[in-house]
Amino acid sequence: MLPAAALISGSYEGDERAFAFGLWAAIGSVAATVGPLLGGFLTTFLSWRVGFGLEALIVVAIFAYSGRLTEAPPTIGWRDLDVVVFALSAAGFFFIVAGTLLLNNLSAWRIVPILVGAGLLLLAVFTVWQRLRMRRGRAPLTDISLFRHRAYSAGNMANLILRVGLAGVLFILPVFLQSVMGLSAFMTGVAFVPLTVAVLVFSLGSGRLSARISPRYLVPLGFLIALTGSILLRSVFSLDTQIVDIFPGTILLGVGLGLSLGPLTNLILSSASEEQQADASGV
Repeated sequence: MLPAAALISGSYEGDERAFAFGLWAAIGSVAATVGPLLGGFLTTFLSWRVGFGLEALIVVAIFAYSGRLTEAPPTIGWRDLDVVVFALSAAGFFFIVAGTLLLNNLSAWRIVPILVGAGLLLLAVFTVWQRLRMRRGRAPLTDISLFRHRAYSAGNMANLILRVGLAGVLFILPVFLQSVMGLSAFMTGVAFVPLTVAVLVFSLGSGRLSARISPRYLVPLGFLIALTGSILLRSVFSLDTQIVDIFPGTILLGVGLGLSLGPLTNLILSSASEEQQADASGV
């Protein structure tokens, strides 16, 4: 569903688009942090299975309302989908991920370079195949010419760093809070509330701020604040840690993410042409 960002890009311009992306980033980030709270509540007081059942209801709601998305009609048919290049990309990423996961097993380290190398080789073939299709005037799976734009490539790298940082926190903190501090799944979700509020408030505010402050300054500022929060979190892990001890770090992390994600998404998609919006948001 991530290419839905192209709908925002095509529906708004200027300050309105910056605000819309701020709202979009806020909803996505809040969902990632509210999930543990709701999931923790269900796990603690009902059953973790209920969470998976609710996922099915969400999917039903999405299909029920998908007919209202008329702003972006299909431009290619199923026959235009290159199955070979799809298989190359899927297999390439599969081998890289599999090799990375095997780093946990010392006895399997010998085959890690083989798997990762095979994945990189497949992705290289994928890139060459894409270029050949584009030269022949056929629709590529992903328009790799986008990466020729410096702002697009740099923006995606920055976005990747922020997302990995958030993913790391959303993984490590729950493990620590439950395994070391002995908190319930619900209280673990409560611990993320300050992060959620900070992301929400500053994501909404980033759209207005970007009208006054250039993204080239706003995004690095968000990075610095998020980095400060990460450094604070690094120093709080001990057997005597209390739940309030993680709040300063998570709040600063949320502020940094909120300031950066919206303007960064706007910057990335603004560097792509109108015809490339779907590809740009998909990447």
